[in-house]
Amino acid sequence: MAVDPTGSFLYVGGRGQPLGSNGTVSAYAIGNNGAVVAITSVPSGGDTFDMAIDPSGRFLYVLLGGLGISGFTIQSSGGLVSIPNSPFPVSGAFGIAVDPTGRFVYATNSDTPGWISIFTIDPVTGTLNQITNSPFFINPQGTLNGIDLDPSGRFVYAATLDVGTYGLAIDANSGALTPLPGSPFNFFPLFCSLGDIKVEPTGRFAYGSDIFPPPQVSACAIDAVSGALSVLGSFPVVSSNLSLAVDPSGRFLYVPDQAINGPQPVPTDLVSAFFIDSLSGTLSLVPGEPFPTGTLPDGIAVASRIH
Repeated sequence: MAVDPTGSFLYVGGRGQPLGSNGTVSAYAIGNNGAVVAITSVPSGGDTFDMAIDPSGRFLYVLLGGLGISGFTIQSSGGLVSIPNSPFPVSGAFGIAVDPTGRFVYATNSDTPGWISIFTIDPVTGTLNQITNSPFFINPQGTLNGIDLDPSGRFVYAATLDVGTYGLAIDANSGALTPLPGSPFNFFPLFCSLGDIKVEPTGRFAYGSDIFPPPQVSACAIDAVSGALSVLGSFPVVSSNLSLAVDPSGRFLYVPDQAINGPQPVPTDLVSAFFIDSLSGTLSLVPGEPFPTGTLPDGIAVASRIH
């Protein structure tokens, strides 16, 4: 799922049946009360694993399972038009992110060894072009999962199932990556087996969704100079999960409860909600949570405003 920067449109990826067949991307208008109205649905080119929108709100990139990245131009109506030469080749798939300047796209794979593919974005057409030395191999023994960037565009963080979280510095000119000292950051049993990772809007804190029980969200502080991570603690959620979202104001964190590792001791079809302490980065539960959702929530996105 992805919401455009104005909070006007929501995009949802659908997997084909049977899996591996042609999936879809559905577009919705977000109303004044937060309700959505369907606009259109277009073929995605495969099973959707993740998606990201550039900061200008002009381009949507959909990461497909082993089939590449489908690119779309977002129309003023919220409709989608396929970018020429899309999908753009990349093997494996898990997470995708666009840097805050709108110049680069980063995508992680779900194969071994783990790598990040790096693309430049054509500012006119939205076409992706892989840079020299991409893909960038960083996890020789395992896969990479979710990925996110800090809001300054200086650092990339990539989650793994096995060795912690990789932190990498971004070359502002080329988009190339260099591992940070101390990376991967592994604070066993915290921040070591993550499905996804998100950096909140100030760039001071990062949050990871732990895949393996006990169900929890791990929190880390980000060093403003080096980009290094230091652990803050863990916070229980209803069940194990592969995704999470921080609202654009940086005040709240939401975690869909997916029960991805078998039966859980509590009901699923819920979303956990936390307040983010703006000074410490620690989390506290929102009163009344967890809140009910539709059946088996598979992703989450937060609109910037109700307009």
